[in-house]
Amino acid sequence: MKCENCGNEVREGAKFCSKCGSNILEQQEDHSGKHNVHETKTEKRCVNCGNVLREESKFCPKCGSSTLEQKEDVSTLKDEEKDKAEQSKGTFYFEKVKMIGRLRYKIIRTEVSNNEERLEISQKIHRFLRKEKENHLEIKLSEIGSMELKTKMDFWDTLYAALFGVMFLMNITDVAWLLLIAVSLYTGYGKVLNLKMKNGLNFEIPVNGMTEDVEQFRLLIGKE
Repeated sequence: MKCENCGNEVREGAKFCSKCGSNILEQQEDHSGKHNVHETKTEKRCVNCGNVLREESKFCPKCGSSTLEQKEDVSTLKDEEKDKAEQSKGTFYFEKVKMIGRLRYKIIRTEVSNNEERLEISQKIHRFLRKEKENHLEIKLSEIGSMELKTKMDFWDTLYAALFGVMFLMNITDVAWLLLIAVSLYTGYGKVLNLKMKNGLNFEIPVNGMTEDVEQFRLLIGKE
């Protein structure tokens, strides 16, 4: 056995080097620790039975499991963990913009915060030349009966279209009423996420379409 510090030949059982005085026991412990770390890094084991495998092994000699399938299983588990992490996203953002030409007639922004047990919903509705309206709501996830993405007409826009229709019938020579009817129907048409509560109440979140947040929110609720 040689001293790692000076290369002097040391007898078995010696605690110190007779030439340089280095601690032989510490040298042996350091060498053993490095060896174990190296083994841990390079060691390949069977996921099924824990048997040590060669790097080039395609099958475990002990249980016969395919190492290629084990790699695919590990990859699948990582993908599933990634999907779960995405589904547990904390905050979702939705926006619905209704435009007439280049004019933004109505903007509805909805922010939904998820804290695992309930949803905190904050919605702001901005209409052209009208005061901004805000809605705030808290919903327990256990209270949601179902959810669907559907296309519908806005109640108020439909009502305005009906009123303009009555005015047009009273004066069919004024085509301006027809234009107002068309605008009301156009701006009132759109997609919404409809949350149906178990108590019979509904809450709608206007959206522009199937965005990433819409898809992840549907996966979170999982009640369609």
